[in-house]
Amino acid sequence: MKKTVSIVIALCVMASMFAGCESAEAKLEKEVEAAYGQIGSIYFSDENALEPDELVRFNELKQEKERAYREKDVAALNAVNADWENFRIPIQSRIDEIEAERSRLEEEERLREEEEVREKMKTIIELAQSVADVLTAFSFGTLDLSITSRGSSLVYTFKYLIDVPDANAAKAGLEMSVGLFADTYKGFVEEMKSAGIPSPSVVVEYRDKTGSMIYSREFK
Repeated sequence: MKKTVSIVIALCVMASMFAGCESAEAKLEKEVEAAYGQIGSIYFSDENALEPDELVRFNELKQEKERAYREKDVAALNAVNADWENFRIPIQSRIDEIEAERSRLEEEERLREEEEVREKMKTIIELAQSVADVLTAFSFGTLDLSITSRGSSLVYTFKYLIDVPDANAAKAGLEMSVGLFADTYKGFVEEMKSAGIPSPSVVVEYRDKTGSMIYSREFK
């Protein structure tokens, strides 16, 4: 009986020792993962902004990080984290300034291009207005036509001034009417292309007196 108790006690002691070893290993793994995660990604959004000596140090830090991780060296990982923060902050500040200036110039260019398109579209609209009467010649005052721009699109909006009792029935006739003037609309697409307007199109819309769409077609 005493022998059995001694064996049980010995087994318990051994189990405790093994459990302690496993616990220490697990604890180290957690510390390593936490330290590794604390560093995060060693990364710059624009590595071209780095000077040659900065690029060398940048690559050294990445290598030190991975080496410390492989060797499960928590102290080394913490050192890399501190070194990376000291290295990153002034460089990232410089990159932020470069990117802000780049964004400003891109926005200026975008606004300039938009203004250029608007000016060109004004000329196209004036030309379209000059031949607009033929498009409403047979409406006998039942249609109002406005010609506007929508981005790179010339938009013809025909609005009925009278009630349209059956919009679905009207669609077939409107489709035929738009088709008769297809060459006119396509001609304006070509005018816009010649003027250098990007991705031009002509949109033809027919709406009822409340503004609801009855029929539309786009020419590109």
